[in-house]
Amino acid sequence: MFRLLPAIQQFELGLGERLCSLIKENRHAAKPLFVPVTQALDWLQIKGLYTIQWSDAASNRRQAEEETLYCFEVFLQDCGRKIALLFSQCGSGESK
Repeated sequence: MFRLLPAIQQFELGLGERLCSLIKENRHAAKPLFVPVTQALDWLQIKGLYTIQWSDAASNRRQAEEETLYCFEVFLQDCGRKIALLFSQCGSGESK
């Protein structure tokens, strides 16, 4: 959070006090300007965002890495099911 604060402050300064206040007061109306949401990401799309740098197959770390990745992918799948449920209940997924 501390690393993001200067960037956020600079962004707010660039918007100007009046526009920044309007956006803060009308978060839901301004959300599409900053966060385009047309469909939920599924776990395979998220998996495509990273590349794994495995240890050697014979190393002791490799098994731990595989177990960690398995748990992470199960977590992503679980999140995906919950997001899909949210989108089905809310239509486009945007707050109303």
